Amino acid sequence: MCSAATLSNRSVLPSAPNAISRPVETSRTGGDIQISWNNVNSGIVTGQNYQVYYANGCIINNNFGNNSANNCNWIVSGQTTNQNTASVRLNQSAGSQCFRVTSTNGCGTVTSESLCITFAAAPGLPRVTTALEGCDNIRITWSAPGVVQNATPVTAYSIQIMGANKQWSTPTFSAGLNSNNVCGGAPTNQMNGVMSCLVSFATLQGQQYNLTTGSRVRVQASATNSQGSSGFANNDQTIVTLTSTSVATLARPSTQLDAARNCVNVNWNVNGVNNNSGRASTYELEYSTGNG
Repeated sequence: MCSAATLSNRSVLPSAPNAISRPVETSRTGGDIQISWNNVNSGIVTGQNYQVYYANGCIINNNFGNNSANNCNWIVSGQTTNQNTASVRLNQSAGSQCFRVTSTNGCGTVTSESLCITFAAAPGLPRVTTALEGCDNIRITWSAPGVVQNATPVTAYSIQIMGANKQWSTPTFSAGLNSNNVCGGAPTNQMNGVMSCLVSFATLQGQQYNLTTGSRVRVQASATNSQGSSGFANNDQTIVTLTSTSVATLARPSTQLDAARNCVNVNWNVNGVNNNSGRASTYELEYSTGNG
């Protein structure tokens, strides 16, 4: 009860607690934050206690070093203590978290200013495209992730391809390619400065993926930073059709002597019609004047 009290034979007027300082972070352990604040004095010490509140996702104002919070939905942490320290569970998925403390006695309550912290975030998803390159390669290209608040810089990218068994996996190697600019192995950052990599048809048709000519090659990508991975998004994929790794084999050409024009007519089949082979764009004819 807030009324006159006698202490050491003197009458004193009890009062609400003095101002309480903004809490400060002292440490973080196992997903908890430890905060502390000043002890406050008042005319009534007996029965005085502190209550800790937290709020997730506040709008934080850091102008001029003022770490204040707006639009907060304050939640009681459940901790009431007569000590000037407390431990509260962090919620990093909220992006930011604020804390404040109240001090209460029989004459009233005072509230501290807010301690607010922001959490670094994992990156967003890169966007990927694919295109055929050369006779037997697919080039996978990706763009940097979109802006994610508090995300730290991307340190690596990883590519996954869907096999014939409908399972996603990162290429373990790229057969037939000696370039460093290949997909597979350890995740790499920008692939030698270029946001793309190559995967060979030999790899796609090999044991890891077991894709056949005419298969639709599905690709997805993820980005990683110091806070974690964006993960892979099955709805952020691109598809290219696997064509032949080579042109069809030519049959032995046929010849017909044209005595009138003193020449030989040479004929051969137009390949690429059967077995889904790629149609040749040019042909080269060789001849010998000897008996071989």
